[in-house]
Amino acid sequence: MMKFADLGGTITEPTAPTKDNAVFGGWYQDAEFNDAWNFAADPVTRDMALFAKWVDDAGTGTAPTITTKSLADGKVGQPYSEVLATDGDKTIKWAVVEGQLPSGLSLDEDAGVISGTPDQWGQFTFKLQAANEAGSDTKTFNIVITEEAPVDTAPEIITKHLPSGKVGQEYTVTLAVYGSEPMTWKIKHGGLPTDLNLDEATGLISGTPQEAGHYEFTVAATNDFGMDESVLSIEITEDQPVDKAPEIITKNLPGGKVGQAYTATLAVYDDKPVTWTVSDHYLPAGLNLEGGTGVISGVPAEAGTYKFTVAASNSEGMDTKELTIVITANNNGGNNGNNGNNNNGNGGNSGGPGSTPTPSPESPVADPVDAAIQEQLKKGDSIELTMPAGKEELEIQSDTIDAMIKAGKPLTVTNDTISVELSPELLKQLNTGKRMKVVIKPVDKGNGVIGRGYELKIFADGQEVTDYTGAIPVTFDLTKEKLSAKEISRLGGVLLQLDGSKERLGGNYDRETGKFTFTAKGLGYIYITSKPEPVKLELTLGKTGYKLNGIEMGMDVPSMVVKGRTLVPLRFVAESLGANVGWDHVTKTVTITLDDQTLSFAIGELAPGMDVAAELVDGRTLLPLRFIAEYFGADVFYDSTTKSISIMK
Repeated sequence: MMKFADLGGTITEPTAPTKDNAVFGGWYQDAEFNDAWNFAADPVTRDMALFAKWVDDAGTGTAPTITTKSLADGKVGQPYSEVLATDGDKTIKWAVVEGQLPSGLSLDEDAGVISGTPDQWGQFTFKLQAANEAGSDTKTFNIVITEEAPVDTAPEIITKHLPSGKVGQEYTVTLAVYGSEPMTWKIKHGGLPTDLNLDEATGLISGTPQEAGHYEFTVAATNDFGMDESVLSIEITEDQPVDKAPEIITKNLPGGKVGQAYTATLAVYDDKPVTWTVSDHYLPAGLNLEGGTGVISGVPAEAGTYKFTVAASNSEGMDTKELTIVITANNNGGNNGNNGNNNNGNGGNSGGPGSTPTPSPESPVADPVDAAIQEQLKKGDSIELTMPAGKEELEIQSDTIDAMIKAGKPLTVTNDTISVELSPELLKQLNTGKRMKVVIKPVDKGNGVIGRGYELKIFADGQEVTDYTGAIPVTFDLTKEKLSAKEISRLGGVLLQLDGSKERLGGNYDRETGKFTFTAKGLGYIYITSKPEPVKLELTLGKTGYKLNGIEMGMDVPSMVVKGRTLVPLRFVAESLGANVGWDHVTKTVTITLDDQTLSFAIGELAPGMDVAAELVDGRTLLPLRFIAEYFGADVFYDSTTKSISIMK
């Protein structure tokens, strides 16, 4: 049995063990060797134990490996049949070991065939096992069963889980829904992995992902009778690089106590031998780093917060990571650092012969950030800090913040896209502990966001500040964005506060520098958008009254249902959404102008995207609700109980 410990990283498959007169048969999660573990598909990222299986080297055959990649989807009432495939030899037995097959389907354990006639729609996730005398393999599959919906059926999204993908490999999956056609798909919140796209007409997500990560988003399916939303996620992984410099994946180290044994192992993304070293300050007194294994161990001698940099190097290069270990006092009478004979190269009594100097928690080694600020203060310069590439946070000591406050200097923190200015008044209000941390974390691009948005957070001694609502000047560098004149005219800063409220803040664009500046009122998620102010239009079938952003107004003609389609008055809706409407009485032609684009069509004729022609009722043009939603890029919600329609953009 091999045990793996979670230290914040990812462990890939170790070298296969060896044993006399036996063949290694793989890693398993259980001692009975029924549930095989696949490192390639699921690297270890948590505490767990795996069991090594051994088979006699006497012709017991080869354990099976399931080679079927995926299973076809099906439809209610239609016969279904899929044959499972493996490599390996000997007689194979198949079994469902987790989850359930779709209702109406069954598995032939000898032939490995899933067949039957589905009688219930839905997405079904289950794990199959293929086993023979030499071993077994398991794999998780999904089958989506759909069903033709009656007319006038609001959508209900069937897809609940999406398969993972890999960087550089083509990805394709089609979202499934139960409801009347035609259907429109949209991403409401969050975003798809980089270079994946959603076909709004078919629900097909496709492309070749370029960045690893976990991507969560909300997808919406809309038809003439309603809308359904579902939160989905896609995990994109990246194959381990070959012959590259190591990448340290340990992000945090556990704390320790004076006089109590301490052990932590650094983790690295690499399959070559790595040498570990410590630079920039020291480990806590009494701890040592084993260069060949990356194990930090020993008995801490002094309490304090110790920041240091570790380096991992191999023949291809080196990576460094700044880490912190917090050692607290032991109130149970442990060793408090008075043992002057503990001289192991990194600790012991700092006054003992041959010892390495140890930073005192009362007089810590100057942090590079604090040193940079102190140097700028000496020169009388403005205080500006730039986050190194890949970093999302900066920590500053209380004494340094006090010096800025006394000098009346604001602190400007910048990365490659955004800068925020923290005034002396703000620093004074937030400087309530020993250290303050400023976090500027990039967030995946969302709907309507120009470039990327950022989370702006401040922590005092590890506690997030949530009650600050003062002014914070923010500047975005938009020189890399290709903006049209119309987009520039609509630019505005937006703050999504910690309590969930959203505020549009305006701002100013400097055409010479390509920078946009606005003032955020508090902390939270900040971004730039060129989308116009949101509009909410509320109508009711058969009634002429409507509301525009909560204000009650009236129309000449009510919305109505014609030939199974909901029609709404064009002029009132279009002008509310920012378009201009023209009418040629002679040719009975309607012209819609929106964002410098013009669409013309005659009454009784189908325009592109229409499935029902426009009609003239009491001198007013009525258009299909679905066409309105698609053409204006709006979201439509229909309540069949109250027969109310909400159009939002």
